[in-house]
Amino acid sequence: MHFLHQSNNETTLLLIGKPIAVTNGIHGSCVITCSYEARAFGIKTGMRYVDAKSLCPTLFKNSLQIQ
Repeated sequence: MHFLHQSNNETTLLLIGKPIAVTNGIHGSCVITCSYEARAFGIKTGMRYVDAKSLCPTLFKNSLQIQ
């Protein structure tokens, strides 16, 4: 989680301590990885983003865009 989040996030300081899910692309529907704060809500890798958002309404979505 740490590498993906740190390398793909421009607003890291604003998101410290917040529940974050990294998804596959802009319209990503699958959680690739998530922060420890998100895991505390029961969010897991491989979960559908819609399901993750229902567990944690304040979940921040960070889309992984590979160039």
